[in-house]
Amino acid sequence: GAHVVVTGRNTERIEQSVDIARGRNPEGAHQGYAVDVLDPEELRNMVEAVDGSYGRIDLLVASAGSGGGRLSRDRQVPFATVQLPLEEWEEVVNTNILGVFHSIQAVLPVMIRQKRGNIIPVSSSRGATIALPYAAAYGASKRGLMGMVHSMAEELLQHNIRLQTILPDVVETPMMEGTRNLAPHGLMKPDDVADFIVYMATLPPDTLVVDPLIAPFGGGRTEQEKTA
Repeated sequence: GAHVVVTGRNTERIEQSVDIARGRNPEGAHQGYAVDVLDPEELRNMVEAVDGSYGRIDLLVASAGSGGGRLSRDRQVPFATVQLPLEEWEEVVNTNILGVFHSIQAVLPVMIRQKRGNIIPVSSSRGATIALPYAAAYGASKRGLMGMVHSMAEELLQHNIRLQTILPDVVETPMMEGTRNLAPHGLMKPDDVADFIVYMATLPPDTLVVDPLIAPFGGGRTEQEKTA
C-alpha cells in the first residue's frame, strides 16, 4: 500500500524496481531518482522533490552499500590488509557510513516537521558481528555504522522518529556473486529482507526491534508460504 520512491546510481535498476512496485501496487504513485548517496546536494534535492510530490516521508531504507575487493565479483583474489589501497578503504567506509549519514540527514527536516518517521539502515551480520578476513574496511564500516545509528536513535526519540538497524546474513545480490562459501546454510533472498523491513516499519509506535540479525533457516519458504 505504500508509495515507493527508488533511488540509486544505476538508472536501469531503478526503472526495474519502480516497475516491480507498480506491479505489486498499481494504485501507488511510485517514482525513481538517480542519486549518489555521497553527494549531499543530490540527496537534498531528491528529498525536496519527494516532499513536494507527497507532502511527507514516512520511511527511509538506507540500503546503499559497498563491499570492496573482499566482496567484489570482479576480483578473485582479495587484498590483504598489507596491500589494501587507501582509495578502496575510503570508498567502502565512505559509502557505508557517510552514505547513510547523508541520507538520514537529508530526510530529517521532513520527519522532524511531521513529528514522525521510520529510518532503517541496512547493516550486515558479516562485518558488524562476524569478522571476515580480507575485509578490514567492510568490518570497520559496518561496526562504525552501528555506533553512529545507536547514537542517532537516542537523539531522535524526542522527535518521535524510530531509527533501527537490520543485520541480514549473506543475501543473494549481484555484490555477493562468487562468495557462496560465506554462506554454508544458503543465501537469503532479497524479498526475505524486504519482508522483514516492512515488519519493522509497521510495528506499533511504542515498539522497537534492536539490531535484529536475520539469517536463512532450513529449506526456506515455499512460493505459497511467501504469498500467504
